Amino acid sequence: MADKAPTLDPKLAEVYNRVMGTPLTPAPTAPSAAPKEDHVQAFSQTEKKDEEKGEKKKGVSMPLIVLGIVIFFLVYAYIWTKIFNFQLPFLP
Repeated sequence: MADKAPTLDPKLAEVYNRVMGTPLTPAPTAPSAAPKEDHVQAFSQTEKKDEEKGEKKKGVSMPLIVLGIVIFFLVYAYIWTKIFNFQLPFLP
């Protein structure tokens, strides 16, 4: 990290100093590569719009997962009853 010290953004150098507890030489003042406020605000506005719409994340619903687990165990039990020749009254 000491090799990269001269190229750090002044804000990053300040954070580095606070975290690491060792001062770095300040970076030369150059146009920062930090994101502009416009982009940050645009992202937060887009995020708010998605929340307002009430869009849910796509995924598998919980009842479908439970149904799949139940079917899996029924098939699993049926296979083992056939392997060990169990006679269950409700199975043919």
